[in-house]
Amino acid sequence: MKTEANDFFLVGIGGSSGGIQAMQTFFESMPFLPNIAFVAITHLSRGYVSNLSAILARYTPYRVIAVTEDVQLASGNIYVITEDSYLECADGKLLKRPRPKESDINRAVDIFLLSLAETFRERAIAIILSGGGNDGLKGAVAAEKQGGLVMSQSPISSQFPQMPLAVIRDNNPSAVLEPAALAEAVVQRVHEKSTNRIRK
Repeated sequence: MKTEANDFFLVGIGGSSGGIQAMQTFFESMPFLPNIAFVAITHLSRGYVSNLSAILARYTPYRVIAVTEDVQLASGNIYVITEDSYLECADGKLLKRPRPKESDINRAVDIFLLSLAETFRERAIAIILSGGGNDGLKGAVAAEKQGGLVMSQSPISSQFPQMPLAVIRDNNPSAVLEPAALAEAVVQRVHEKSTNRIRK
């Protein structure tokens, strides 16, 4: 059963070089929970048609959706960014925006996480995986300020540790773990927050 908009946890999981392998391990380790959804953000070269949605579908019981247009967010799904676009969430929807042609540096992770922090607040979970540069840092800071959970792949398990290191050095994430352990931490977070809500 799908939960109403924003009445579930939304995980923004972003990476660049080496991030796809980390996502495979993460989702392979992630059990199905009825009150969670995911948005997978990777850096894509202009015009490159990604097959990430097909790849992840082999590793997960969640429904995998390549985002080619604006969609209503719902639990039980993994939404995957597609080429030449940015994603943002607002009003219970996932909005697809064209990536400006003059934009040389890909900030897809930051752009999504900033909107995630604003809309899902304490139900936001931001995860930074392997990749070069520091995309994701601003979004991670915003998620933490809004009461969300910020986690990073451990640099030693990352093919390219720059993105995780940027968050570790400047944002002090709640957990720094290998991909499989990140999945376990997500389950724990959802369980704790859901239990606390029932008690209230």
